[in-house]
Order: sequence, then structure tokens, then C-alpha cells
Amino acid sequence: MTSPALLLTFISGLTVAHYAAAGPPEFDVLKEINALKAALEAIDVPKVAFSARTSKGGAYGNFQGDTTLTYNAVITNVGDAYNPPTDVPKVAFSARTSKGGPYGNIQDDRTLTYNAVITNVGYAYNPATGIFTAPVKGLYYFTFFAHGGGMDRIQLQLKKDGTVVAEIHDHPSNADTADNAGNAVFLELEQGNQVYVNLVAKTAVWGEGFVTTFSGVLLSKS
Repeated sequence: MTSPALLLTFISGLTVAHYAAAGPPEFDVLKEINALKAALEAIDVPKVAFSARTSKGGAYGNFQGDTTLTYNAVITNVGDAYNPPTDVPKVAFSARTSKGGPYGNIQDDRTLTYNAVITNVGYAYNPATGIFTAPVKGLYYFTFFAHGGGMDRIQLQLKKDGTVVAEIHDHPSNADTADNAGNAVFLELEQGNQVYVNLVAKTAVWGEGFVTTFSGVLLSKS
């Protein structure tokens, strides 16, 4: 693309040459050139500029194959033409209960420990306590499911730092022998927020197999 400055120089040269060959002009050549210069300077040229640096914590490289070097710490990004990588840690877990059969009908509420881990990327879920602790601020997605006998009431509450944010509930029935329930929710969490499932007093779930599960994943970092 020809820059306005080069274009101005070229046109100015043609203008002077034309009037030199044609004789004394009837109007001021410099006046025409200045008007042309003002018109070119008024052209709306978008401002685009960026600078970025690596922030990798030390020595970085020695991979087996070629790798695009990501300059992940932006210094300047005028025009937003540079697309820095989104450094989102991988955080995801799924766990199930392994309790040997029906579990619950306890006199008090308690945190349901999904003690058999299926996936625990980032190790933010603690199977011993049943508690997920957010490692970073961001948007998370959680699901929880339960299977239970028809004569047992199912009631599980998904809690964030002690506050109920979602619930599943099924009344006991003589008409069927088993029930299933599930729910899901998006949560904006701060680093250190805790999410867990509360088993309500005098309710029960089937605690064996792969039917009573708890899962969560980090979708985006804030």
C-alpha cells in the first residue's frame, strides 16, 4: 500500500513539473500542494501497534518439535491486532460414590464424599472431603446426579461456601423401585471458593456403581 507521504511527494513532483513546462501559473502552486497535503493527512489510517514479552517463569524450550513461541504478556496492543494466548489452567474433575450400596438416612446433614475419582485434572477436588476448591477466579460448570431406591427420599444440595445454589429432590414412592435425579449450574467463583454436595438428613442415595456422580470444570479464567 502506498503511504500518504510517498503519494504526496509523487503528486507534488508532477504538479511542479507540469507548471514548470506550462509557464507561470495563474495561482500559487504551493497553495495547491498544501491543500493536497491537508487532504492526504485527513485520510483515516487505523493505528495498529503491539509489543509483547514472554512470561514463562524461567528457561523455556528444548521441545522435540517446532513450537510457536507465545508472547503471553502484552505490553501494548493498539488496535487489538495481536492475539495473546489465553493462559487458562486445565481444571476438571469427575467422581462417583463407592459406598457398597445404599448410603444415607443419617440424622444430620453431611457433605457427600464422592470418594472414587474418575478424573481430577488440576487436583482441585478432594475425594476425602468431597470438596472442590477453586484454584483461580473464573467461570465454572458443575453437575451432580444421584440414583436411589424408590422407598428412600433423595435430596442433595449443591453448595457454594455453605449457600445452596442447586438442588435435586425425589419423594419416596411405592409405585417404583428406583429413581434418578440430576442438576447442573454455572458458577462464577473467586479463588478459594468451595463447592460441594450436601446430603440432607434422613435422605439416601445408591452409593455404589457409576450412577451417583459429581463433576466440575473451569470454562474460562476471569
